[in-house]
Amino acid sequence: MPRPSTYIATAGATFYGRHFGCWLKGGHGAVDLDKGIYQSCDVFFYTLAEKLGIDRIAKYATMLGLGQKTGIDLPNEVSGVMPSEEWKIRNFKQKWFAGRRFRWALGRARWQSRRYS
Repeated sequence: MPRPSTYIATAGATFYGRHFGCWLKGGHGAVDLDKGIYQSCDVFFYTLAEKLGIDRIAKYATMLGLGQKTGIDLPNEVSGVMPSEEWKIRNFKQKWFAGRRFRWALGRARWQSRRYS
């Protein structure tokens, strides 16, 4: 996956007619991937999710092992959930709504890296 370029993170951004704010009221200034992670810049991740889309995010997250068992002998470990457009249709008989990816980008949606029963 190409590394996202640096951009200026203001206090928020508008997608699909809705304003999404950042936790840092004045914004973070110039943000690249490293700064986006360590400062937990909401707008950076909203923008990244918008550019990549849910299926591409799910593809790379799955390649990194998210949503799957670890392969380590952990008692009661079961696979997690990695949502995608196809997953949403199969499980909820609904299309993936574009605005949902913003909640997903911050880890506030229906995904679990793995679970323990």
